[in-house]
Amino acid sequence: MKKEHYEALRSMSSEAEIWAYAEKYWDEIFPEVPREQWETYCAVKDEVTERAREDIRERWGIENDKWPLGSCHFIWGRMQQIFKDEYGIDWKSPAECESDTHYD
Repeated sequence: MKKEHYEALRSMSSEAEIWAYAEKYWDEIFPEVPREQWETYCAVKDEVTERAREDIRERWGIENDKWPLGSCHFIWGRMQQIFKDEYGIDWKSPAECESDTHYD
């Protein structure tokens, strides 16, 4: 999230004010999922994240959460697949949302 949005949202006191601002700048604040898919995304994101981690953990034989560098990209790829195939959600990974940031 851009610093300007973060600061603007922090200065707001009412939930209505926050949501009005979020609706106006949705694609900039929440680029990972389209607005119309937000409620479904929120309801399943923790489950999808854990399933993706478990799938990759089993496939790679990861123990004790000692993940090798770059594994986040495989987890995110699996998350995209689950979101799309099972929920019809066009989720974007952090790497897609923040193209100027490099993830390991």
